[in-house]
Amino acid sequence: MFRILCAAVACAAFAACVRNPATGNLQLNLVSESQEIDMGKQAAQDVEQSIGLYKDAKLTAYVSKMGQSLAQHTNRKNLPWQFHVVEDAAVNAFALPGGPVYVTRGILGTLMTEAQLAARC
Repeated sequence: MFRILCAAVACAAFAACVRNPATGNLQLNLVSESQEIDMGKQAAQDVEQSIGLYKDAKLTAYVSKMGQSLAQHTNRKNLPWQFHVVEDAAVNAFALPGGPVYVTRGILGTLMTEAQLAARC
């Protein structure tokens, strides 16, 4: 019985392995891509409610356009990438599971070039 249980666990673990597109190595993946996207959507709602989006349509469009351009060069082009500016004076940028990416209003004030912004996204 123990051997059967061990074999079942080993099969389940192997079935959950996926090839990492960045490294080419197999890795254990306990969350499907659709679950990852759903997690990101929920977390994005939390971020937008707690921090708030920066209300500048031109700046948001600029950041989004640059981010979408960068997303085309990733190994995960199929994710629903979204790029936002949040109303926060901190110098920070962060990504959530499944595609949402945020840069803070504070970091934008410190950047001198598009390349510096691209490096943060």
